[in-house]
Amino acid sequence: MKKILKVHFQRILSLFVLCMLCVAMLLGGHLTAPVAYADTAVGDVQMDSSNVMDDLQNSTIDGVKFNISNYAFNKNYETQVFMLGEYCYSFYSNLRDNYGLYVYVWNPQALKFKTNSTLNTISLRAGANDGTGHTKYMLLYLNQCEVPNYEGLFLKFKVMLSGEQKEQVFDRLASDKRVYDVSEIELVLDGNSTAESYFVDTTYTYEGYAKGYGMDINAESTLVYHDEQGETLSLDVHSTYFYPDGTHSDGVTRDVLQSVYFSVPNKYIEAYGEMSAVHATWLDARTAPMLVTGNRDIYDTIYPFLGEYVDGGTKEEYEKYAFPYSIIATRAVEGMRDDDELAPYTGYYAYNPFFGTYAGDTDLIDGNTDQGGIAGGYETLVTTLTILFLADGLNAGTHVIAAEDLLGNDETAGWFETYTDEHGGELVNDRYSKDLFSEVASEFEDIIIESDDTYELTDNIVDDSAWNRLFGSTVQSENFISVSAIQAVTSADVEKYGKSEFCDKFFIDESDYTDLCDYITAAESKDDPETVYLFRYKQSEYISVQATEYARSTEWYLVGGTMGCYDYIDLNAYFAQMWVQLGFDILDVTFSNGVTSKTLGVVMSPIDIAPDGKPPASWQEESAAWWAYVILILGEVLILWLLQILLHKLCGLPTWVTIILVAVTVVLDIFFIQTWALSLTKLL
Repeated sequence: MKKILKVHFQRILSLFVLCMLCVAMLLGGHLTAPVAYADTAVGDVQMDSSNVMDDLQNSTIDGVKFNISNYAFNKNYETQVFMLGEYCYSFYSNLRDNYGLYVYVWNPQALKFKTNSTLNTISLRAGANDGTGHTKYMLLYLNQCEVPNYEGLFLKFKVMLSGEQKEQVFDRLASDKRVYDVSEIELVLDGNSTAESYFVDTTYTYEGYAKGYGMDINAESTLVYHDEQGETLSLDVHSTYFYPDGTHSDGVTRDVLQSVYFSVPNKYIEAYGEMSAVHATWLDARTAPMLVTGNRDIYDTIYPFLGEYVDGGTKEEYEKYAFPYSIIATRAVEGMRDDDELAPYTGYYAYNPFFGTYAGDTDLIDGNTDQGGIAGGYETLVTTLTILFLADGLNAGTHVIAAEDLLGNDETAGWFETYTDEHGGELVNDRYSKDLFSEVASEFEDIIIESDDTYELTDNIVDDSAWNRLFGSTVQSENFISVSAIQAVTSADVEKYGKSEFCDKFFIDESDYTDLCDYITAAESKDDPETVYLFRYKQSEYISVQATEYARSTEWYLVGGTMGCYDYIDLNAYFAQMWVQLGFDILDVTFSNGVTSKTLGVVMSPIDIAPDGKPPASWQEESAAWWAYVILILGEVLILWLLQILLHKLCGLPTWVTIILVAVTVVLDIFFIQTWALSLTKLL
């Protein structure tokens, strides 16, 4: 929406003339300029301390003196940038210490903003070159209007520029006409943890210099300013993802292609050419190990311990550590139920395993992690579990961790938000508890991805059966998929392919198929038709591995259990870890016709993105122990022998009756012996 305060010529001239005169008089020109302040901190700069209303009350707009009553509260108008102020620009490098940009925000709905949030930002491009992208800068809140009956109507922010960012701005600005193209600001409302985008779409141009900052330091101020409507895209961005069918050679790691889709008006494509690049920013974070269990008793027991340190202790310390379960993901799933004594003591993940000694004081686990290793052979020792899900239908092998389960949606909060509300702690991106992540990038990714960039996805078919592990290769085939970063998609593409083929060709998950098709139809049906683009912005890795659930014990089991420390329960669980992108934001997009390029700023509210978490690609169903089959068969032979004696010797029935009994037993074994053996295994 075009903002109501748009002007096309001089605006608020007297404000900056007055400010520059005051600075010149108080500081004596460039010879007594204040000491430069730290890159992102407020220093001894006059504009940092002046009140927003002091700045505005001496200004004129379209030749009319500013009057606050002309901008009273009005629910029909949205929050908007009243103006972008340039302070103390000079083409002399030794006079640039006090240079700054200030944002004046008109707040007609009297919204309450979280003024100390690091998510309050502005997206702008310095310089007139429309081939240059926009940069996202943090806003530092300075003050607000305190005039009675108008409290909070206007707010003042400072654009936080590091020393490096200032130099970049100076390099892009022409000294005679300094152009700032602003696409949007993002502000966080009180009570919210995400920023809301507000349309700006304005190009601000400054000419001349304040007194003491031009070529002639004694000359009066010649600073003038005007603004005009810019050219900015407003994007409705949705996320999707794609997993190849196969995994890496380890059988538990899968590539995941993370994408978004949005539509742009065809008029821009017709004027400037196809989309050739997208400039985006986000914060990468890897989730802490997530546990999915289909065992309700185990889920109910673990839940109260979420966020708490759980120490497995040694076998001898079991009574002191009353937490009764261990969940362990081993490398060899088939070895979990067999006679592999080391199975529960080595693997990918372990939650609450025994430390120290086990089974007759045989020392296989070094519980002293200070020595540089993790207890036992576990790659990841989970001492504090923060993400837990109970599987749908109590079957972990089919449970998908939906992105909405983690991030929430418009109706419900996700796990990240609810856990943070309950447990608190240091926040990541000013929003989620740091305990939810095992790794967080040190800074935001800020990248321009071009249409000819590609990704290479690994799609190995792995069979990790015991036979292949012993006598062959677990990797049955090696495949690689090449994917372009930017691709247009139309309704003709939807009509050309079936659902499965379409998803494979355009690299989206089938769960997003209907939403994408509806989005394409809506975009092409607008009065001003739009084209939908898929933007693949990141390739990451997802780990998902089946886990065994044990009851901890100090008893010695002759059958069942493992080496006197773990009593096997089931295979109904898995651990997973994925990469998510927090605060994903598109800053600008570039169109190209092969000869010239045009970059347009973008307005969108930042979003958090995660793929759905899939269950392990290789899933072992519950299996019975060999001794259970032996017990059943021997028992059946014994029963048939006794029946044969009873029926033939005592009752005088013919032999063919015994033959029928044997045949019935064999048929029943074919259909039920595995179930019986599994039940016997669990019982013993």
